[in-house]
Amino acid sequence: MFAGGIKDLLVSEMTRERDELAATVSALESKLALAERAGDVQPRSGRDSLSASYRHWDGFEDAEEIRGDLARARAALERMDERIQGRAGPLKKDCGHDARFNCTCSGDKRAEAEVVAMSTSARLDEMARMKQEGNALFEGGKHEEALALYERSLIYFEYCFDGSAEERRRADELRLQCLLNAAACFLRTGMHPKCVEYCEEALEIDDECAKAWFRKGRAHGLMGKVERARADLTRAVGCCRAGEERELKCIRAELNRIRVTDKP
Repeated sequence: MFAGGIKDLLVSEMTRERDELAATVSALESKLALAERAGDVQPRSGRDSLSASYRHWDGFEDAEEIRGDLARARAALERMDERIQGRAGPLKKDCGHDARFNCTCSGDKRAEAEVVAMSTSARLDEMARMKQEGNALFEGGKHEEALALYERSLIYFEYCFDGSAEERRRADELRLQCLLNAAACFLRTGMHPKCVEYCEEALEIDDECAKAWFRKGRAHGLMGKVERARADLTRAVGCCRAGEERELKCIRAELNRIRVTDKP
């Protein structure tokens, strides 16, 4: 799945993603109209603390936030159209990390051989380092660049087929984190079907991961699949552990938002 890197992923699914983006734009336009009619704007009292929770859980979505999602989806659709029509330049293939990382994303056989020769512990360290750099890029709003690093970190997982029980546990933990972070990037860039796909892979590792159910539910909601979104978010509620009251509040707010915007 990851061997071709982010460039091959985007190119191979370009036409399908274009159709999905167009559907997303249409769904968001309808959702915004419903939210505006319903007055779906939260009161300001207590908003600061609640907003902090939503940022941690990748977002609260009121009418203003829907407008932001719509603007991003339209921009992503425009970029995709340009790529399909050949007006945009090719996506950069150089990851910019060759000096620090043994990276296989360029298709360099020598780099791949170096990765194979690494110990499992060293591969895991590289995964963690790229994940951390991806997190910094994400926090800076560079979601596509962050996504590329999460993908490259996931490439290393494919070579972690040996090692101790503790190393295998760490590999699964890093993979889960990178899948969830990549899913957040897909949400931010309007690639909602890919968000669902990555959340499902995350749930194969931990089917009680509330964050995976939450992001999957958000993606389904943005795709207009309200019943699936409601089911995912309900499952997320059930997966919240003791001490996660803040996260639980976020999920329930998203469920309530779906109920409001889904009213005829």
